[in-house]
Amino acid sequence: MYEQVNKRLEELYHQFEQGNVKLMRMERERTELRETLVRIQGAIQVLKEMSAQHNQQNSPGDFVEETAEVCVPVSLDEQEFEDK
Repeated sequence: MYEQVNKRLEELYHQFEQGNVKLMRMERERTELRETLVRIQGAIQVLKEMSAQHNQQNSPGDFVEETAEVCVPVSLDEQEFEDK
């Protein structure tokens, strides 16, 4: 019985370590994805401003600015991940 308990304990430690490695990998991927979204958002903003400037120069009386909301998703538990 004692051997079975120790064997199971070793298995659980191994699974726990694998889970931690996977979690760290996923958090790194999440950070990279968030950074990519921020860069894309910046590029969108620059292109919108360039387009608006072009529209103002070509038709100053008929200019109507189009806006689009671009958001970077951030979960409410983000602080929890950063603390670990």
